[in-house]
Amino acid sequence: MRLSEVLSEDLIFCNLRGRTKEAALSEMIKGLCISGRAGDEIALRDAVFGREKLQSTGIGGGIAVPHGVTGTVRSLTCALGVCRGGLKYGAIDKRPVHLLFMFINNKARDVQYLALLASVCRLFDNEALCSKVVESTDACHVLELIREQESREKHFVRSLPA
Repeated sequence: MRLSEVLSEDLIFCNLRGRTKEAALSEMIKGLCISGRAGDEIALRDAVFGREKLQSTGIGGGIAVPHGVTGTVRSLTCALGVCRGGLKYGAIDKRPVHLLFMFINNKARDVQYLALLASVCRLFDNEALCSKVVESTDACHVLELIREQESREKHFVRSLPA
C-alpha cells in the first residue's frame, strides 16, 4: 500500500505548533477530528496516548509512528505532522523527532496497516526526502514529494482490496 493512497493534503500538518510530544499529538488528533476523518476526539486521544504509554513510537531517524485502534474512524487513516525544531519524543535513538506519521485504524492486526507502515519506513529511509518534507510549508508540495519518491521505488506492496 502506498502512503499517498491514504494521506491527503488536509491531513498534512506542515508546522506543528506543539513543542512537546503530548502537545504535538494533541494537535494532530484535533486536526483529524476537524477534518471529519475521526468522530470522537476523546476516544482517539485515549487510543493514541494509551499506545504511547506502552512504549514510545519514536522509531529513530527523526521519525515517530504514533498509532491506535478505535471505532472513531471508518477505515485506516493517516496524518503527517511536521515539527521543524524537533520534539523530545523518547525515540529509540534518543534523537529529536521531526516527522510524525499518525495511523488510526478501526481494527487491530490489519495487513493494510502493516503494509503502510513498511511503506513509510522504506520511503523515509531517504534523508533527502526527510529534509525536503521538513523544510516544506505546503501540504500539496509534501504530498507531491511523497508521490515522486513512491514512483522511484520499485517494490511497493500493491493495494489490497477493501
